[in-house]
Formats: sequence, structure tokens, C-alpha cells
Amino acid sequence: MQTECNKGAGQGMCILVQKSETIDPNDWQHFYATIEGFEYEPGFFQKVELREDIIPQNEVPADAANIKFTMIRQIEKVADPIWEIDGEWVVQKLLGEEIDQQGQLPTVIINLNEMRVSGTNGCNNYAGSIKFISSDTFTTGPMASTRKMCMEMTLPDLFDKLFFIPWNYELTSDTFFIKDKDGKELMILKR
Repeated sequence: MQTECNKGAGQGMCILVQKSETIDPNDWQHFYATIEGFEYEPGFFQKVELREDIIPQNEVPADAANIKFTMIRQIEKVADPIWEIDGEWVVQKLLGEEIDQQGQLPTVIINLNEMRVSGTNGCNNYAGSIKFISSDTFTTGPMASTRKMCMEMTLPDLFDKLFFIPWNYELTSDTFFIKDKDGKELMILKR
């Protein structure tokens, strides 16, 4: 997975890596360097063998690392189940209640390629970054939103209150269950 990271001179995209035989969902680390011969493929875990070469200090460009990483071979490539949440979802229930609204339903559009989330709360459009995602947790970063006042603001206000907090989730083939950290169901979304 790629995520935003601070690369010293500013924000950039880093891949997340683990240096182990098995995947621990809580042990991802930012990898700031490039890997010669390796191409990041969204939606897949790739197990690779790398070679690390130390570059002599007098040959290292200013502000560059003194280690060069080269991919020797790809050992394994499997689909990342997190990518099943990528795409557009429509909110069906909030706090266990079916949404009974004549107008626009809240939507959540998750774009894991760009680590962005956007949609509508039923009145206003919003967009922002995904700060953190794992196989069962999701946290958004800063958001921007339009500020229209609609005739009925109860649903949009409740959506905003529930969506813009860290949450846990479960996924079935076409249903996305959003829960708080204690397991209480906040929303149900469908494709």
C-alpha cells in the first residue's frame, strides 16, 4: 500500500513495508527510498528479495540516502483484501435506522490509489485524505467541505458526526459496516 509521508523536503508518497515472513497488520513502516527494479502495484501484497548496497559517502548526492536498494526477485504476489472497499458506497442506515429521505443519500467514495475519500453527506460535498487504513480500521485526515444549508440538515449533520471519526469496519461482498472503536454499528453502506 502507498500512503502520504513526510520525505524531509515535503510530503510525498511512500510504500508501506514489513521485514518479516508473515504479515502483521499492526507492523507497517514507511519506506522512503526507491527500489531499483521494483514497481508498486496497487491492490497487491508483494514479497520480494532485496539487495542493499552501501554507497561510498563521497558518491552520495546531497540530501540522499547512502543505501541503494535493488530488487533481486519477486517471491510472492497476492491480492490485498483492503482493496475490496475501494469504490463508491451509498449509506443505507445510520445508527441502525433506515434512511428515509427523498433527496440525495450520503455517499462515500474511497480511492485507495490516491489515498483519498470523497462524497456527499446528503447536502454538502466533502473530500480529503485517508490518514490510515488497515484490514479493519479507517481514519480520515483533514477534510474540505462545501457549506450549503439544505432544507433538512438532520441527516447531513448526523453523517458528519459519525463519519469523520476513526472507525472500525467489516466488509461482505456488497455491504460495508462501519462501527465505532467499541463495536457499535454507526453506518451500513452498499455498493
